Amino acid sequence: AHQGKGWGTALLRHATQNAKRQGYQRLRIGTADASVAQQRLYSREGFLPEGRITDFFTTHYPEPLFDQGTQCRDMIVMEKSL
Repeated sequence: AHQGKGWGTALLRHATQNAKRQGYQRLRIGTADASVAQQRLYSREGFLPEGRITDFFTTHYPEPLFDQGTQCRDMIVMEKSL
């Protein structure tokens, strides 16, 4: 119920600026293959697909996880240069 209100964008921008101030050169973030909205958000904020960890969510969680009715299986890793 909080999607579309800009909270995710604001938090991501704050974290990015904070990391930049602390001297980090890049940020990495991971999200589920089923989490299409999050992938779009990260792409809009300059993150690029960097890799995929196959079966991450089916291996590391005792119960299946779902996003919008789709089971989360792989982790999509995205990266942004600062």
